[in-house]
Amino acid sequence: MSGDDVLPEAEVRRLEVFTGAGRRRQWTAEAKARIVAESYASSVGAVAERYGLRHTQVFTWRRKARGMSDLSFTPVMVTSAETVATSVDADVIEVRIGEALVRIPRDANAALAGAVISALTGSR
Repeated sequence: MSGDDVLPEAEVRRLEVFTGAGRRRQWTAEAKARIVAESYASSVGAVAERYGLRHTQVFTWRRKARGMSDLSFTPVMVTSAETVATSVDADVIEVRIGEALVRIPRDANAALAGAVISALTGSR
């Protein structure tokens, strides 16, 4: 009277064997940017699941993309609309840093503009 045969044996359909040490995946900056952009279009959870990431990793990439890791405040001086219209094209932002003047057009690449301003301020 054996009770061992009451439950059927589980059938293994797929077996994976991992050999060697596991290592972290390396994501390119372009891949991270694409994943972050997708997370704003849908949801962080869905995007994290699609790429096999933890949602906290996606939130970290989003925070770094916003520049929150090195947050600083800069005073801004707004001139009147008449002065802007007569002196400079209205589709341009002027940034003065010491003696330097940077004019950023509306369609400028944000990363390039940020890199130029970081270079002028000496921050990284």
